[in-house]
Amino acid sequence: MPYKILSDFDGVLTDLKKEALRVTELFESRLLLESGQPQAEVRGWLEQARSLMRSNPSEYGWKIKGRIAAFCNEDAFIRVNALGILLDEQSETLPALLATRRKFEVQGIEGFYGLAQACFQQMTKETARGEHNPIELAACRTIQTILEKGNQVVVVSNSGTDRVLQLLVNAGLPAESHDTNPNAPLRVRGGAGKFLLGDAPSVFSIGEYKIETDRPAYLKILEEEKPNAVVGDVFSLDLALPLSLAENKISGFEHLKVWLRKRDYTPEWSVEFLSDNNRGVTGGILEGFDELMAVGMV
Repeated sequence: MPYKILSDFDGVLTDLKKEALRVTELFESRLLLESGQPQAEVRGWLEQARSLMRSNPSEYGWKIKGRIAAFCNEDAFIRVNALGILLDEQSETLPALLATRRKFEVQGIEGFYGLAQACFQQMTKETARGEHNPIELAACRTIQTILEKGNQVVVVSNSGTDRVLQLLVNAGLPAESHDTNPNAPLRVRGGAGKFLLGDAPSVFSIGEYKIETDRPAYLKILEEEKPNAVVGDVFSLDLALPLSLAENKISGFEHLKVWLRKRDYTPEWSVEFLSDNNRGVTGGILEGFDELMAVGMV
């Protein structure tokens, strides 16, 4: 019987270092240039916020509805979002920071988190113009092998469908939009909203980390796809919900395998958790996407 593998994109099929560094550079440069405050003060805001995140990462992250959807130490894109959110929170008590926030709001940018999002969008436009090429060819070769064996790959990403499609097609893969062809062997479902939390908080703990599984947009995709395996590099966004479905023996997910694509930025808490038999759920750690061929998934 053919396999269906549901994979994240950024950080799994790409190396996000350069793109994430670019987002960080854009965020800092706009703050320094447009704040109207002394550069030393702006750098002080940034360092203080980063120090707080480094010292207690389980308390900071990409917040939705006031709850952490992904933690600040899970990848560098998330870290910029978390930084923006923390600056927004601190602006409530720091007049100079609030004044800077309002300068951006006049431009239609919703605070420092909105600035982080705007910088991400600028970076994706640069990538579309060919200024960055994050795709990993080894991952693309593995996908080609998966397809040749009659299996399916569904790329489910928070990034937009057009961004993902362009990079995969430019790498020589026969990727199609799910909206255009929902039966294509290699489909892209962008704008997945894995970070969107619902109104019924549901969490489980990994040490001091409280992991949210109330993700209705992502749940809808998982229920429609019923994959055999899920691969992601960010435990909170990509893997927490499918692991919970498998662990609770939800119909269609009883035999699901959950794989964490380990990167140099992957926090040790998620590696240790998925190295410990996943509480009975099969899967584990992948040092590279091509390791799917060695673990019986291809």
